[in-house]
Amino acid sequence: MGDEKESLRGKPKSWSADLFGCFSNPLWCFITTFLPCVTSIRIGLRLGMITSVVIFVIALFVFSSCETMTSGFASTYNRYQRRKKLNIGDEEDNEYKLGIAITGLTVSMVGLLLATIVIAVIQFRYRRAVRLKYNLTGSDTTDVLFTCLCVECSLCQLNNQQDYEDAAEVMRR
Repeated sequence: MGDEKESLRGKPKSWSADLFGCFSNPLWCFITTFLPCVTSIRIGLRLGMITSVVIFVIALFVFSSCETMTSGFASTYNRYQRRKKLNIGDEEDNEYKLGIAITGLTVSMVGLLLATIVIAVIQFRYRRAVRLKYNLTGSDTTDVLFTCLCVECSLCQLNNQQDYEDAAEVMRR
């Protein structure tokens, strides 16, 4: 099957953008460092992966909401610990608030984990799509590895590769 793909599209070519070549485009390096979601959305839109972009934005919202909830529940738990230590308030009321805090922390941590997994899978899908679209060397394994190694570096590489391919297409015309 791999030989069939190679014969149809030709031998895969090397990436034009290096994984750690972030500084070849300083503006996008800066944007990706501080707002990786902007670069990720740009890559997805350029690939025509609208559904993935929408899921990515929803996952970012869930991640942000869960992060906020985690902070709130953690502060409730800390207040409970202080009140218990100082023997302030009704014990039954304090236990109820502790139960809410622990349940909330658990739910929000699960939400953070799931949102992180969804975001990582979408980043992997973007990398795979760029590799296949432009017939670049690599495999699903290297896509996962590079995405996990440094997501910002991987995003910069994908963005720079798309810029390079777009410029090459213009030159061919």
